[in-house]
Amino acid sequence: MHSGVILMSDTQILIGNATIESFIFFTIAIVVIIFLSYLCNKAVYIALTRLYSRSVSRWIARITGYIILGIGLYYSDLAFLGFDISATIASLGILSIALAFAAQQVISNVFAGVLIAINRTISLDDWIEIGNEPETGIAQVQDMTLPKRC
Repeated sequence: MHSGVILMSDTQILIGNATIESFIFFTIAIVVIIFLSYLCNKAVYIALTRLYSRSVSRWIARITGYIILGIGLYYSDLAFLGFDISATIASLGILSIALAFAAQQVISNVFAGVLIAINRTISLDDWIEIGNEPETGIAQVQDMTLPKRC
């Protein structure tokens, strides 16, 4: 059996040594773990802003979130895929493709912003049309900066 190759075995689809059901449960577990990691990140940040500066609180919260994400990834991989690295990479690849399709408009807006910044097609005090609908109308460019992070 070649790892990373899809094989049919008794009407079950196998990728490495994992079944398609294992992939589905692993993907659901990863989404839940990402959500829990995000919630933990926010909770730690809020709790620590009372004791430390915002930058220290942000770093500790991020590290805590990444630790929870790593531990969750390890244990969900162990539980659902039997720690088959080819199955894990295939499953994370499928998840990343799904996230890329979900964030397609955000990604295109980022690329458009980069192109505008590089080509300088718009400058301050230019009049631009926002959107294609009459309600939005035209507007004058007053500022061109990246948004500040909190």
